Order: sequence, then structure tokens, then C-alpha cells
Amino acid sequence: SYYTSKEKFKEWFTKYVELKEMVPYRDNSSSLPDIKKEENVVQEINLDNIEKEDGKVNIYFFWGDGCPHCEHEMEFLESIKEEYGKYYNLYMFETWKDKENAELLSVFANAMNDKVTGVPYTIIGSLSFKGFGESKKNSFLEAIESQSKNNYDVYLDKIKK
Repeated sequence: SYYTSKEKFKEWFTKYVELKEMVPYRDNSSSLPDIKKEENVVQEINLDNIEKEDGKVNIYFFWGDGCPHCEHEMEFLESIKEEYGKYYNLYMFETWKDKENAELLSVFANAMNDKVTGVPYTIIGSLSFKGFGESKKNSFLEAIESQSKNNYDVYLDKIKK
């Protein structure tokens, strides 16, 4: 009987799982995760200030506050910063609580010809990655190294034009 209506299913389901209400979108004053401010991590996004540096790739990281996969990717990016930070600039966009960033995710995904239904979503040069896990770590490192030699930037070369 709990499959016959949304309310009956919710009544049955909440016996086993606590449902939390979705937090509405906030303005851009929402804080970013606890990642130290370094020169290769840009925390306050102003798309007019994005530029391509020789020998570096821009990484566009779309994430959601509370997403465990996003948190895992943040920890990974933090752990490689010392060794690989000279190869990239990181631009982070929280999409679950920031409507403008959610719309920006769609713009970037369309420019990459990707259908994106969730986060994390990461663009490294001309390569894009949906999701994150242990199996993607080497692919990320290879992408950072190879794309830092590539002049392609999805924002500057495709979106901004």
C-alpha cells in the first residue's frame, strides 16, 4: 500500500530514514569549504577575472554543500596542492545553495557537450569528469599534467566569446 501514493510512501519510508528539508538557494554570501587560501585556489569567483596562465590549466569544480563525493574531491585536491598546484588554478562553484552557480554549471556543461545531473562536476582544460571516487584520482592527475600544456579553456575559448 505504501507504493500507491507519495504520502503513504513517505510515511513508510520515514520509519527507517530521517528526511531533511532542502535548504533554499542563498545569495552569494554563502561560505566555501575550509580550504586554505592559496594562490592556486580562487575562492571568490568573478568570471571577469578568469584568465589563462602559461603552464597552468584552469580547473572548474562544481560542488554541493553536504555532498560526500564533493567533499572527497575537495580533500583530494587539497592533498595534491603542494605537488601539482603549480600546474593549475582552481575555481570552485557551490551549486546546491547558489542558484547562479547552478545555472553556471548548466552553461559550462553545455559548452562541454555534457549532460550533467549532479555534482561533483569538474572541468580540467578540454576534459570533464562527472562524479568522483578513488578510481578517478589518477585520471585527474594525468589531466592536470597534460592539460597544463594545452591552451584550451572552456570559459575563455567557448563561453566568454
